[in-house]
Amino acid sequence: MPVIPDLGILPCRAGITHLIYRKRSLHISLLLVGLLLAGPRLSAFAPGRVKPKPAAGDARAMRARTEVEVPSETAAVGGANLSSVKEARETVLQQRRDAEVFAMIRFCRERLGYDIAFLGPRVGYRAMTLTNSRRIEIYMRPGDSARLQAYDLAHELGHAFDLEHNNAERRRRWRELRGIPLSTPWFACNRCPDYGTPAGDFAETFAFLLLGPGNYRSTMALPPTREQVQELAAFCQTERMGENRGEVITGTGDEAAR
Repeated sequence: MPVIPDLGILPCRAGITHLIYRKRSLHISLLLVGLLLAGPRLSAFAPGRVKPKPAAGDARAMRARTEVEVPSETAAVGGANLSSVKEARETVLQQRRDAEVFAMIRFCRERLGYDIAFLGPRVGYRAMTLTNSRRIEIYMRPGDSARLQAYDLAHELGHAFDLEHNNAERRRRWRELRGIPLSTPWFACNRCPDYGTPAGDFAETFAFLLLGPGNYRSTMALPPTREQVQELAAFCQTERMGENRGEVITGTGDEAAR
């Protein structure tokens, strides 16, 4: 019978089998002891104690509830960004104000061929007529009434009318009608205040005929009297303007002179 190296004993099949069972029993015993020693730290792995993971749909629902509880800018205004809503609101209000200003001036401004732009405030100016670009700019300041802004526009329309229809002879006649010395230069310097010039007096009187008293600022002559309104209104007509427009200016002037 062969000898097993290093053991020095004879092999026995029954003994070997018995030894294997003993080793298995020892392994099982050690495993049970380890589980008992682990105690509560491993109890979560017991059947029925594993914490279930939320489904993907549940996770999305939780995020949605959080967004509802703490609204974002978009949710708060029905799907539009707050800044966009503010700009849109300001745009609507500006459009209403522009329409209100235009409605006060019963004058066919389109025939003068000048674009009109309502802009934000500009230091030192209320309005300006840009002759090269044929553009009128109204610089709207917070707190200004629609009537004051309409007067600014009417003043600039007076300048546009002057540039389109008045010549040297008509300007001389205007000085006579308003009691302004004939030697007085018609225009002031570029972009200078014009209330003290014949050109500014014409523009202020033009606005007076359209809107009446309340914002008259010419320093060249006093506001037109009731008797003067008819003659000045007639002066502010040309064949190109049409008779209907003349009736509007005359009627507005009569009403304003009361």
